[in-house]
Amino acid sequence: MLKKFFSSKGACYFVFALAAGLALLFISGGLNGDKSDSPYSQVTELEEYEICESRSEKKIEEMLTALNGVSSAQVLLTVNEAPEKGARPSVRGVSVIYSGSDTSDIKLKITMLVSTAFGITSDKIYVTCK
Repeated sequence: MLKKFFSSKGACYFVFALAAGLALLFISGGLNGDKSDSPYSQVTELEEYEICESRSEKKIEEMLTALNGVSSAQVLLTVNEAPEKGARPSVRGVSVIYSGSDTSDIKLKITMLVSTAFGITSDKIYVTCK
């Protein structure tokens, strides 16, 4: 009976489907390929937010130093906690300390850049020159 089953066309399809299913399991991390138990493979939500904050701060610092009149800048983001799990936290405020021209024009440019980048109003942004 097995000999007849494996010699039929249906058996070829069955073996092909089984092989494809196993390949998909391995590719997706199933069958012991999932390393979710490893402490090094998972980043906690808090760590993910901190990484995102740090990258955002660095990117804004780079953009600010590209402005004519700003030689260096330090940025601090303050964020609200995410309202629900999986949601992104929102920016509550931004502080900017920069070196360069201490003019109202430069401060306005910095405020506008930060406001546009984070979608916040200017009253949530503090800018000062060293």
